[in-house]
Amino acid sequence: MSPKVFPLWLALIGATRIDLLGSLGPLVMTPFLALAPLIVMVFLWRSWTRGESIPMAEGASDFLLAITLLMGILVLSTFASYDLATSARRVALLVVQVYLVLAVGFSLLSVPESRSILYRGAKWGLISVLLFNGLQLFSWLVDPVWLSNGFLDLRPGLYFGVIPRLTGLSSDPNLGGFGTVVFTWIIWTHGPEDRSQVRWVALGTLAVLLTLSRSAALAGLVCVGWHVFSGRSFLITRLRVLLLLAAVSALLLPYALSPSGSDFLDGIAGMLGTRLTLEEGSTSQHTQLILLGLEVATENLKHLAIGIGYGNAFLETQSIFPGNQYGNFHSLLVTMFAESGLLAAALMVVLFIGAYRRNPQTRALVVATFIFNIFQQSHTEPITWLILGMGWTSWQTDRSLSEPGDNTV
Repeated sequence: MSPKVFPLWLALIGATRIDLLGSLGPLVMTPFLALAPLIVMVFLWRSWTRGESIPMAEGASDFLLAITLLMGILVLSTFASYDLATSARRVALLVVQVYLVLAVGFSLLSVPESRSILYRGAKWGLISVLLFNGLQLFSWLVDPVWLSNGFLDLRPGLYFGVIPRLTGLSSDPNLGGFGTVVFTWIIWTHGPEDRSQVRWVALGTLAVLLTLSRSAALAGLVCVGWHVFSGRSFLITRLRVLLLLAAVSALLLPYALSPSGSDFLDGIAGMLGTRLTLEEGSTSQHTQLILLGLEVATENLKHLAIGIGYGNAFLETQSIFPGNQYGNFHSLLVTMFAESGLLAAALMVVLFIGAYRRNPQTRALVVATFIFNIFQQSHTEPITWLILGMGWTSWQTDRSLSEPGDNTV
């Protein structure tokens, strides 16, 4: 198989805005679901025809054992679910996604040039995010019919009904922002230490901010903080100072030249400023959902032990999301606790702890993923399981921690 397939797989791993079935199938056929089985079948065929064994990275077997135990608990919870049909469909999709991403991920980690492959995949992914952001902005300005069809949905969500949330490849702004954080982190830690790396990281940071996702921004800050306190520093240069001054000037210029321009910026700043306050609507809603999830999880011994059934949280959130079939408690651990019981939530914690302890080179991303999932949930995203798999194995990823020398950016 061509090595170019791996970067393509990574670049499109979270592309939920693409449905290869044209919205005619029972699920969204993402590029990940189309590419991953092909990659796995080719590897199995090559292993069988050549008589070669499939290499397993150190720690992979332990990770597979923990994952299998978790999947078994989730499947078991479906038999106690309120809506068995929905629960069965959703847990089946999760199981398929998890084992596909692990099969492809472990195959990728066994390739000698895996580090450069991941860098190329993240770079292609970030390029795709920027391209899709441009198309979403164009769709918001012009609203052409051809940009929103069965295969593509490029209509951006609107904050306050006015400000577009550009989400890249994902249809969800929080998951889109998180995926962009991962791409940017890989480029930062794997890319050549030159000006091009700085430009890519700057573009990735801008793309994360354009999602208006606080959870994704927080995950990005965790990655930055981790590297800063791990010895990686930032070099202040004339160019960066000039760029900062230019950005500030661009924001202040309308105040000096146009009263109407200053009124417009005041309005936009006021709306965006609410995203940073605890009084903002979605913040209080998040709190309501988390408290509701804890209440459901501890309602009786049955819920405590096995939950209400994987994928059934939407039945308990109808008071907040009426008619929504995908409502959840907006926290990975709380959702796992309420849907599948205390042991499922505990196993998720074990997976994160194991990923943190086993591979110091991926700790920044593992911690960022955990922080993101406190107020969101990304367990249905293949990239989350890839991150955990990277953490559980002995694969070396972070040049800044594994190679000596000056790591000034």
